[in-house]
Amino acid sequence: MIQRKIPGIFGGTNKGPLVLLFSPRERVLDILTVGLVQCNYQVVQAATSYLASIKASQMLPKVVVVDVSAGNNKDILVAERLRKSVRSRGIALLFIIPGTPDRHLSRVIRELAEKPLDDQHGKMGLLSYPFSFTNFLEKLKKLVIDKDTAQRNLPVTDDERIRKIAELLFNLSIDP
Repeated sequence: MIQRKIPGIFGGTNKGPLVLLFSPRERVLDILTVGLVQCNYQVVQAATSYLASIKASQMLPKVVVVDVSAGNNKDILVAERLRKSVRSRGIALLFIIPGTPDRHLSRVIRELAEKPLDDQHGKMGLLSYPFSFTNFLEKLKKLVIDKDTAQRNLPVTDDERIRKIAELLFNLSIDP
């Protein structure tokens, strides 16, 4: 049986969750992509914040990894765009920040972390440079697991409720 490769996704034949990597640094993208593909994740890359927003909205990954470079704090606007969009607000975010962030960056991250999130909003995680790949994977797995449990705890839709009632009503093994 031939497995089809999904265009634009690295490790498209992997069965793992889809992760969107956003970094303006090509080297960081390449290193994290290779590591994640070897760990059975599917990876989509984005080099600009605009592309990251569009790809996140179209592909709906489990987690978006945002590399906030020391020279460009505007990269964090991706999080604001994803949180405001109805379609993508449930996506979990993992920020990779410089080891010693400047005042502006630490204030923005603190504000994002302090905003109250309901069940429809994805979780957030922080990781600072330098980091080991095992720490990165631990944070990523935690966000993916939190996302999966949050999706299981969502309220049941009307269609699902009707289907469950019909199964109970027409189940012949249950005594009336």
